[in-house]
Amino acid sequence: MILLVGVCGYKDSGKTTLCREILERLEARGVRTGYVKRTAEPVLSPVGTDSGGVLGDRGDAVLWGPDGIRYEAGSPEEDPRRWVGRFFADRDLVLLEGGKEIPVPKIWVRAPGHPVPEGIPGVLGVYDRTVPGDGVTLFGPDTLGHLVDRFEGMLPDRENRSCRVFVEGRPLPMKGFVAGFVRGGLLGMLRSLKGVELSQGWVSVGVRAEEDGGSEKTELG
Repeated sequence: MILLVGVCGYKDSGKTTLCREILERLEARGVRTGYVKRTAEPVLSPVGTDSGGVLGDRGDAVLWGPDGIRYEAGSPEEDPRRWVGRFFADRDLVLLEGGKEIPVPKIWVRAPGHPVPEGIPGVLGVYDRTVPGDGVTLFGPDTLGHLVDRFEGMLPDRENRSCRVFVEGRPLPMKGFVAGFVRGGLLGMLRSLKGVELSQGWVSVGVRAEEDGGSEKTELG
């Protein structure tokens, strides 16, 4: 399973800075992380452009430039738990900046003078950069390590981190024994094929569930 946690708050409250610090600390502990930023601004190529026209016809596209690549997919599902595994199959934790309405565990970043709004689902605690915090429900710069401990402690069993199966984009929960069985069986079959050389990294296997239906995607390594 991939743990999806959120960092939410008002504009200019320091969400991005906090996300960067959390991700750096988790990576230093050996936790493989990913990052998603929710924005209200349009992110897809305009329909009037060449790439936007292709996107409209096919539903997805990749922009490749000298500074990197960007994947565009039209009409994504509102719940990131439905598609986060598509992009972060090999990660342990994905940090979602924004999306306060999404029911995932989250920290609310409190700007000075702004109270925490009511009715936000999944709030575990508050981060306020102007206070030290108690390290339990209120966190500040001095207790940021406690917040990172909290996130790390929420990680699911890592025994199956080398094999993940996704059904309709969502990770399929598996115990370590089952994950090892699936991984060993698939790798054994692949290694028996002529010309297949498996080294480090992940192998993606796409399996169509029905003759004319959607597909299930398996990620293993």
